[in-house]
Amino acid sequence: MSNTQGLSRILGLVQMGSPTGEARATKVLDYDPDGYLIYSGTSEMGTTKDAAAWQISKYVYDGNNNLTDVQWAHGDANFDNVWDNRASLPYS
Repeated sequence: MSNTQGLSRILGLVQMGSPTGEARATKVLDYDPDGYLIYSGTSEMGTTKDAAAWQISKYVYDGNNNLTDVQWAHGDANFDNVWDNRASLPYS
C-alpha cells in the first residue's frame, strides 16, 4: 500500500438520493502511515470538519492487516459527530 502519511483526504462527492444526480454529500477518508483506511466520514456538502454533523466509522484490522470490523462513532450511524474529534470518539 502507498504511504499517505496519515493525512485526511477528500475522496470526492457521494450521490445521496438526488433525482437530478446533484452531489449532496462529502466523503472524507483518513489513512494510517502504512496506507490502511482507519476512519471514514460522510456529511452534507459544505459542512466544516469542526461541526457536529458527521457520520463517522472506524476500520479495525487484525495483526495480519486484515479488516475485521467496521465500528460507528458512539455505536450508531447518526450524523452528529465532529470529524476533527474522530480519534477520541468511542466506537462500537
